[in-house]
Amino acid sequence: MKCIIDAKELCATLKAVKLWVPTKSYLPIMMYVLITSDNLGTHITAYDYENFGSTVRFPLEAFTSVAGACVVRFKDLIDMTAKAEGKVVLEFDNISRLNLNFDNTTFTLKARPKEEFPDIQSGWSDFFKGDPNDEYATTGFRNFVRAVDHAHVATDNSSGQNHFTKGILIDVADNKVNFIATDGRRLHYASVEALLTEGKWQALISAGIAMKIARLKVNPLNKISFGIRRIEDSAFFSWTVDNIEGFCSLMDTPYPEWDKVVPTEHEGLIEVSADALSGCIDRVSPIAKSHDGRDMVVLNGNSAMKVSARAEGMGSGESVIACIHVRGPEMLVALNYVYLLDVLKLHKGQKIQIIFQGDLDPVMIRSAYDANRSSILMPVRLPE
Repeated sequence: MKCIIDAKELCATLKAVKLWVPTKSYLPIMMYVLITSDNLGTHITAYDYENFGSTVRFPLEAFTSVAGACVVRFKDLIDMTAKAEGKVVLEFDNISRLNLNFDNTTFTLKARPKEEFPDIQSGWSDFFKGDPNDEYATTGFRNFVRAVDHAHVATDNSSGQNHFTKGILIDVADNKVNFIATDGRRLHYASVEALLTEGKWQALISAGIAMKIARLKVNPLNKISFGIRRIEDSAFFSWTVDNIEGFCSLMDTPYPEWDKVVPTEHEGLIEVSADALSGCIDRVSPIAKSHDGRDMVVLNGNSAMKVSARAEGMGSGESVIACIHVRGPEMLVALNYVYLLDVLKLHKGQKIQIIFQGDLDPVMIRSAYDANRSSILMPVRLPE
């Protein structure tokens, strides 16, 4: 294999690949990447067996004079090319050495033939040839990012490896794609318009993998296609955006019927500035987060909203802001202040709607201008 690559192009691609390569693994080969140059172009492939077999292949613009493939430790490759300038020449001797030449500098890295990398290269033709995914959706990358960012807040990193609270459920129904996440105490969901091939399907994927996809440095106006591919008796989540392709295993764990949690009756509705409410909570948070403060604030809203907190060993505090009481009775509810702040950060600079029923019924919070992203918080029992 011999190819010539612009140094800036190589460094930018390696920086993107870095997120997908494990820094520690009980399988050392996972810390290597596969470089291929053939009639389909030049690609760098990363594979993480321990993280749901997440696999991603990045295209790399290069001039190839000799086709081939090699496996090289990623850290060595990125370290040796970090200060590269001009053109970088990669040349593999088909045995054990990868030579890097740039700016009158030469490095020789230990390399391996492609046969030593997990046999996923041959699988790309099965995953991405011919028709798109069996069940798939296409939407703008910006929509995908906003939905993942919104849902990801409600995931729980402390749970087990394959627990549903560590995943994001992609639920397709009624010509919409819903992204849902819950840690059992709060639920976030976002809906996006998309082009669909099938009317109804679900895919539960690792929240970490979803966030990695959302952090790709691509044009936000580009389209991303994602969905389920079925090969023989196995199902995988696959995706492609801007010629970057990837797939991973689905999380094999039941997901609760999330739509049953969404309140259908919400008698009361108050509108308030997210930033103003966040400021109130921040001011009383020293009391709310004290050792006997129960980590909560009490919201009392009518013509104005009062945010209060109390701790037996410290005292109490309250802060008042203007609000618009749209309908229903006076609001009186206690919420976990950390969860509430997490929601408000998602609506920075906007007016939000707080939709409520009784003091122990789920509280829904969403933008006053965008009903496609909602958060549901379970109240804390009001103090006596």
